Amino acid sequence: METTEIITALRIWAEGLNHAYGVNVLNEAADRLEELDERVAIMSEGKTGTWIDDGPIYNRGEKTNRWKCSHCGGWLLGQEKPKTKYCPACGVKMEEENDNTNA
Repeated sequence: METTEIITALRIWAEGLNHAYGVNVLNEAADRLEELDERVAIMSEGKTGTWIDDGPIYNRGEKTNRWKCSHCGGWLLGQEKPKTKYCPACGVKMEEENDNTNA
């Protein structure tokens, strides 16, 4: 069964329920599957991104840096550049900077 078929089945099942919680759970599951399907598609395309220092911000009263994904604009907070291999927002593979310089 394809992912799109599962998503459609979940949404149809949700429409037939009279229980609000069950409807919410099924729709949330369908939404998550759609998001994951999109991330897998991005990852399989081989696209890459980099972390861009978006400048300092104050988070809960403390100064920290905001790092933005060059592909989707999603961001992470932290003093140092994120070490994640993939953007948690869009799933694109993050390029590693080569710190080796030829002198």
